[in-house]
Amino acid sequence: MFSDRKEIPVFQKEDIEKLLKKFNLYELFINGELICPFCNETITIDNFGCFYLTTNKEVSVCCSRPECLEKVAREISDESN
Repeated sequence: MFSDRKEIPVFQKEDIEKLLKKFNLYELFINGELICPFCNETITIDNFGCFYLTTNKEVSVCCSRPECLEKVAREISDESN
């Protein structure tokens, strides 16, 4: 599954607000309306997993649950093939 290595940009917790604003997700986040597309959990600062580009080329986020992060990895891997 992870045979191809990809460069992953890393950022600190303090940068999340700035990135959410950049991708027009900040209002959803502070209003408790930013939802993980895989488990429907509300995204908070404590369970923020990652930003990723969907198959529709839109920026989305997922929570930090390992199952959800694995689904993102699969989606990204499928898209690059």
